[in-house]
Amino acid sequence: LGTGVGKDLKKAAELFQKAAKNGDTEGKFMLGLLYDNGEGLKQNKERAIELYREAATSGYMRAQANLASMYYAGEGMKADKEMAFYWYAKAAEHGNTDAMRRIGELYDGGQFVGQDISKGIQWYQKAASSGDVISMLSLAMMYEHGKNVDKDLNQAREWYQKAANAGSEEAAKQLKKMDMMLFN
Repeated sequence: LGTGVGKDLKKAAELFQKAAKNGDTEGKFMLGLLYDNGEGLKQNKERAIELYREAATSGYMRAQANLASMYYAGEGMKADKEMAFYWYAKAAEHGNTDAMRRIGELYDGGQFVGQDISKGIQWYQKAASSGDVISMLSLAMMYEHGKNVDKDLNQAREWYQKAANAGSEEAAKQLKKMDMMLFN
């Protein structure tokens, strides 16, 4: 939206409406985003959900992730954790790292899927391997504090290093702290 040109959300909404009307999946998603955030159009969560669902059903990853989040939070509809998990899984299958992390969090915390720490760690690792810094930090903290895993400071340090290399200032601070503990 607005890359290289001035941002005109009303014009964008018109163009996305035309694209959506013509069956364009990305147009449906983008129009849904405008309705969701009330940008260029009056905010309408119900309409956003309809458009996200149409795009998600067509396999559009970002729509799947947004729809999952709305089901999870109960935005514009009654919360439905099973549908949230379903759409997070679809988005994760298509490579969405936020969805991968969210599935890891759900398994880790036992939220409506039954706690399964090993599945949670697998999903965190998938997301982290795809560059998700939050998952890297989650893994580092789990290993550092022995939360649901055996405490392993070397593993923790490794994940903090990866997160720091990916630009996380928080990880860089934690890494310095760990190095002082481990090497002093």
